[in-house]
Amino acid sequence: MKQFGYYLRELTLTERMIIVYMALPVAVFYLGWLKPMIGILCAVLLGLLICSRLKKEFIQKDGSLSLTVIASAILLAACWSCLGGAGHLFYANNDWPVRDAVLRDLVVYPWPVTYSISADNMLLLRAPLGYYLFPALLGKIIGLKVADYLLLGWTILGTTLLFLHLCASCRKNSHALLTISVFIFFSGMDIVGSLIMNAPVAVTTYMEYWAEYFQYPSMTTLLFWVPNHGLSGWLAASLFIRHWKNSFFLPIAFFLVTITPLWSPFTAIGVMLLFIASLLYHIRHGNWKHLLVPETGVATLIALPIVHYLTIQAAQVASGGAILSVLPTGEFFYYYTFFVCLELAVVPLILTGEIKYRSGNSWLIASTFFYLLLLPFFYYAPTNELVMRCSIPLLAVIAIRTSTVLVAFMENRAYALAVLTVAILLIGAATPAWEIARALQLPRWRPDLATNLVTATNAEYRHYYTRVQPQDFPWELKKPAHR
Repeated sequence: MKQFGYYLRELTLTERMIIVYMALPVAVFYLGWLKPMIGILCAVLLGLLICSRLKKEFIQKDGSLSLTVIASAILLAACWSCLGGAGHLFYANNDWPVRDAVLRDLVVYPWPVTYSISADNMLLLRAPLGYYLFPALLGKIIGLKVADYLLLGWTILGTTLLFLHLCASCRKNSHALLTISVFIFFSGMDIVGSLIMNAPVAVTTYMEYWAEYFQYPSMTTLLFWVPNHGLSGWLAASLFIRHWKNSFFLPIAFFLVTITPLWSPFTAIGVMLLFIASLLYHIRHGNWKHLLVPETGVATLIALPIVHYLTIQAAQVASGGAILSVLPTGEFFYYYTFFVCLELAVVPLILTGEIKYRSGNSWLIASTFFYLLLLPFFYYAPTNELVMRCSIPLLAVIAIRTSTVLVAFMENRAYALAVLTVAILLIGAATPAWEIARALQLPRWRPDLATNLVTATNAEYRHYYTRVQPQDFPWELKKPAHR
């Protein structure tokens, strides 16, 4: 089957655009937040790095996408994104006042953003800003009132690139539409978990807290609540799915690991796990030395300012470690057993399909399955951000391959496996359906353009900012403006 074992050695135009989309906020951060000499140097190196890797491969066409598929991908991406909260065209979930405040402050205040609390102390906005920076830059030019719509446009662009990339290897229009639909409605069987645990089930309820200590969010949940974490993980995962077996991709894969932290540090850990799986495959086959190129060193070098910025006094944010150190063993395994059975029920079926039809992806899927089984043994922060965010690219890999394996089941008349897969997907679809219903049923509201982040969070969200004294201000950042 053409869909199996199909690896495009050259980067397509869509893939180049994905890389530029993910790297553009990094360039904005370098030029807007770092001291001029450091920022310009890092931005130039970033540009050279992208050009040096991408110019070595000539542009290929994105498969044979029909106008119907292209139009459908754009329309579905726009509808999905509009429902998600950006732009506030529909109801936006409880996390959005904080996101609105971050965007507002990035537009209104000079960079780097600081908040004066006394003559000797200030708060520095210290957060993953990748999702916001480019719309905020445009907002500084056009005006604060349109910044929210600019963020919506940025979100639509990201989801459109994702959908076009997912459809590029589909042979039929119906397969392309199935791929997009499965991705939008992909989720664990949270409705079953909620019923078993007697968790409340209502339109206003966030359904994925049923396991208490960990959650694997649906794709729609991520877009509606935390697109700042989700988009980068999805886009990186889509590139890995396409190229992980090609040794030329190793430096690009490492580059993705280094630019994702500005979007989401925990998502970057998930991307790193995919990189490790790919690297181990190439070590086994003896072609891992393609990673040993100058670009790898440059990518590491220019990632240092981002890593330092994100880790300023990070120890004050939260603590983490092995979850068995804070939970009784029996209680943990009680929740863990239900959790993996309901959240990962479809993964063994996908792995079976990969092995049965010799797709060439069995190592990546098996590695991803192993990671997803292992993650709940760790925790970080009260809501276990580590598990929620690190799983994003891993779950995206499973979601992307699910539609392809489902088509393979049908074409090879493995109807029992196909029916079981569809049943699990339909039960899981209750979660994204719940999210969409909430967006449609509850009243929309407009962002507060007068309230900054510190006020919006009552100065309690320590993972968004850190207290610094003027003499201890990070040396690589521009001198803060006095406000």
